Amino acid sequence: MDDELEEHRELRDAEPGAHARVRSARRERVLRIAGLVTVGALVVPGILATARLQALTAAEACRRVVASVAGGADAAHAAFEPLGVDGPNWYCYAEDFDGSRTLVRALGLIPGLD
Repeated sequence: MDDELEEHRELRDAEPGAHARVRSARRERVLRIAGLVTVGALVVPGILATARLQALTAAEACRRVVASVAGGADAAHAAFEPLGVDGPNWYCYAEDFDGSRTLVRALGLIPGLD
């Protein structure tokens, strides 16, 4: 056992169960902030890509619904409304030449055609 202590001089005066602080408070704070930034850099692009894909899907589904239901409409507009008539959903509107909108149908929370 004494031979092991001679090889590891830094352990010679250590008391069993005594735990010294390895990192300073400032270093721990910096590491936590770096960890949060890293997680954010991984999560935020996924959320943005999902939102963009839903917007594109809703626009295409709305265009098809307006073409089949309200053929005389000039344009189709899809919008996400958290406080809509049927709750939080993507809603499809037919737009006339004068800019008035008519609700055609709700496309669902995840937009698509049934």
